[in-house]
Amino acid sequence: MKNIVLVNTEENWGGGEHWFYEVAVALQKDPRIAVWVMTHPEGRLSARLREANVGTVPCSVSLADLLNPSKQKKWRTFFESHHIECILFNTPTEAKVLGAAAYKAGVRRRILRRGSALPVRDSLPNKWLLKKYITHLLTNSYWTARLLQEESSCVAGLPVKVIHNGVPKARLWQSPTYREQPPLKIGSVGRLSPEKGHKDLLELAEYLIQDGMEVEVHIAGDGAERPELERLIRQKHLQQKVFLHGFVTQPVLFMQEIDVLVHTARWEGFGFVLVEAMAQGRPVIAYDAGSTGEIVEHGKTGFIVPMGEVEQLAEAVRMLRSPARRHMMGIAAIERVRQCFLWENKLEEILHYLLFE
Repeated sequence: MKNIVLVNTEENWGGGEHWFYEVAVALQKDPRIAVWVMTHPEGRLSARLREANVGTVPCSVSLADLLNPSKQKKWRTFFESHHIECILFNTPTEAKVLGAAAYKAGVRRRILRRGSALPVRDSLPNKWLLKKYITHLLTNSYWTARLLQEESSCVAGLPVKVIHNGVPKARLWQSPTYREQPPLKIGSVGRLSPEKGHKDLLELAEYLIQDGMEVEVHIAGDGAERPELERLIRQKHLQQKVFLHGFVTQPVLFMQEIDVLVHTARWEGFGFVLVEAMAQGRPVIAYDAGSTGEIVEHGKTGFIVPMGEVEQLAEAVRMLRSPARRHMMGIAAIERVRQCFLWENKLEEILHYLLFE
């Protein structure tokens, strides 16, 4: 029996929390494993895990807890009494604070998972504590792994395992359809914030309209930049060409309604939305940002374009005006997801890593 602790003390729900939930449920079903999840007592992750009958340990952390002897003793006693062999942290703060207790309790493998496209800051506490309390790194892209090794001396040199994210097999579109009549529907999914580059989509629409193409741009997502985007759409007279849909509850259906996904984010730790579009048989055009090159096969499942080159985005869209070409690339995209990004396969990789590596 392997005794494992997962740590995610975020109160809100996001992609990281979904990942920890799925992994915890899978671990709980494995007879080889005893698993506990340390979560924020009021968080959505905690509530969902309790519904799934996964053992949770109420926990909220701050750096001040490093100097709280009663908390440190409580956590150390928990790790020792349950003979914990592996602990997986969601954030550097958790790794520093709970990592101290795990280190003193003799937990052999202390892993920090990094899913964001940002380096770990080389602050003095990080330099002092992370190298001491962390034994391994887990990332969701090779790009993030390189970023940590090259720009975060506080964790550089630690063994790194890369396991991409994935989509469930059931969400692959088995019989995708491809519209043959214009307009060409360009889609984008992401938070409406400057780093997602949505203003480039408005410029893209202008290029294509000037070229005589019948196109529509559909943007799913919400955020602080929405008022500015609405102003620009009016200013450029694009009200009948560019549509802001807000947050969509069923992104799979959104992907099935578009013809091609154009992703203009400035950086990506792992561009999960690209995989979601490909799973629905949609070619992807994306900036060469972060991990996009690990997902999209240029010229086969879509196109990778240099950062900020909107004219090249437009040229890539023109190459996909042919329904036959979209169909060919869409089928290739589904097959790439099947081969490289199925969640069931990724989950097996994660379980093997936590258990045996």
